Amino acid sequence: MPVWLSRQLQDWRILVSDPASLVIAIITGACIATAVLYWSYTSLVIWSSSFLEETASELTELNAGYKTLKKPLRDPRGLYRNGGRIGGVVKPVIDLPNDAVAFQEVSIAGELDRATPFEFQDLVIKYKDCDVSDGIRRGDAVAFTYYNARFSIVGKHVD
Repeated sequence: MPVWLSRQLQDWRILVSDPASLVIAIITGACIATAVLYWSYTSLVIWSSSFLEETASELTELNAGYKTLKKPLRDPRGLYRNGGRIGGVVKPVIDLPNDAVAFQEVSIAGELDRATPFEFQDLVIKYKDCDVSDGIRRGDAVAFTYYNARFSIVGKHVD
């Protein structure tokens, strides 16, 4: 038997024979174990909280990027319906006091649905009339152009 092990056994016999020393040894061991567990737990909590903060900031940045991709910027000369661009306009004249909008030219892919409102910039407008219209058919695709088209403002567009 190694010398150091025999010394440990002798020390253990002395320690066990004295109850006060045994209690002190158990309390000391428990304190050391508690301190090690507390240190490892707080280290884990600090690491995980910094990790969560970094992850939250990354998610906030990604969410902002997603929102910009989700809602693309609108063309100020575009005519929209249900969030999708359906045509373009030339030389808009907006008359807010009379709730009217006039365009020198309106080009729309497909036929103009006169009953459903359109979105132009931040306005919701409805077709009233035009001076002249012209349609072009290319296969199944149809495009119409309306000259001196007039619309009435029926509200504001809200995102």
